[in-house]
Amino acid sequence: NLKNYSESQKWFEKFIKILGIREDERYPDVLNRLGDCSYLSKNYEKAEKYYQDADKVTDKGNDYSVYQKAYALGLRKLYQAKYDLLNQFETKFPESERVDDAIFEAGKACIALKKTDLAISTFSHLMEKYPDSPLSRKAGIQIALLYYNEGKAEEASTAYKKVIESYPGSEEAQMALSDLKMIHINNNTISDYIDYTSKLSNPVNIGAGEQDSLAWLASENLLMEGKNDQALNGFETYL
Repeated sequence: NLKNYSESQKWFEKFIKILGIREDERYPDVLNRLGDCSYLSKNYEKAEKYYQDADKVTDKGNDYSVYQKAYALGLRKLYQAKYDLLNQFETKFPESERVDDAIFEAGKACIALKKTDLAISTFSHLMEKYPDSPLSRKAGIQIALLYYNEGKAEEASTAYKKVIESYPGSEEAQMALSDLKMIHINNNTISDYIDYTSKLSNPVNIGAGEQDSLAWLASENLLMEGKNDQALNGFETYL
């Protein structure tokens, strides 16, 4: 509690060396605390070893240990090992309060591995299975960004709309609205954006001044990209 991890580690190490201590119900927890001390001291390999030991000596496994070990693996950029460990988490610990965290981190590992389809599938599973988790909102944003980075603007728009409609008023919904607006600006479909936002359960009021600015910006972007015919249509619509 005093954050004196080196001193804490010494006492926990003394504890696990006591004769017959493995039968003590606190033994797995102390191994986890030793893992935490090593983790907070940035000795991730040593932390992984303690977490692994804690999992092994716990009847039916230790969800905290497995999750922490996976997180430490990610910090060492061992993303495949992190994913492999977390991919089994939901099956091994279906009642754990960390299941949504584990799935989200598995998705992040897929992104690091550049396995876009698997990342989208993982985040989609999180949203479907645990829709009330705060991480599901973040997963929806990740899905949209992955699609957008792949050049799939339509799929990205659909993903953003799912966040907006499923989690109205949330920070992620506001982010999704902002990103969706940029997609429509880039596609010169601002009228579609205005029409969509006006029909939401919590309609977004876009005043005449902002509509003016958005229409101009969309047309100007087309002009800068050398898409003269589309830009001309946009400016005519603006007028």
